[in-house]
Amino acid sequence: MPKGLYCNEPVYVKSIKSEAEDGGYLLSYISSEHTKGEVWIFSASEIEKGPIGKIFLPERLPPVFHGTWVNNF
Repeated sequence: MPKGLYCNEPVYVKSIKSEAEDGGYLLSYISSEHTKGEVWIFSASEIEKGPIGKIFLPERLPPVFHGTWVNNF
């Protein structure tokens, strides 16, 4: 992680296009003292390559925020 950014608990999201155990995505809320929150999206099979996408949130969330992914809610 770059200095000043904090990674919160990642959530695994299974891909509907893959049967592989790591054929999904990891989503993690990233917080900082100076910016609004972000959600970083990683390929579960290639985490070391860094995020494949980022969602910039309009508000800041607490750094202890936990989440769960639910399909077809």
